[in-house]
Amino acid sequence: MSICIYNIKRQYRQKFTQANIYSYVAHDCIIGSNVTFAPSVKCNGNVIIEDDVYIGTGAIIHQGKHNRPLRIGRGVVIAAGSVVTKSIEAGKDCIWKSSY
Repeated sequence: MSICIYNIKRQYRQKFTQANIYSYVAHDCIIGSNVTFAPSVKCNGNVIIEDDVYIGTGAIIHQGKHNRPLRIGRGVVIAAGSVVTKSIEAGKDCIWKSSY
């Protein structure tokens, strides 16, 4: 098993954050507490993931802009195979296998 995580910056207190096999987090990302990356999640640069987020297997989070990062709000659930191309408000779920 290998996990490849690069340049994780922590903004919140870390209670528990898990990145499973073949998942990665790219540059300039901020990861909150209780965040779970299922296997093969790709989180590209300039992304802010708030607390209590679950990201399903094979999901891809596209890169945000340097001056406007892509933000995943608190409590969001992203379904397996989803492609996230814009920010998701807190409490919303991305539960279909297509671009959000």
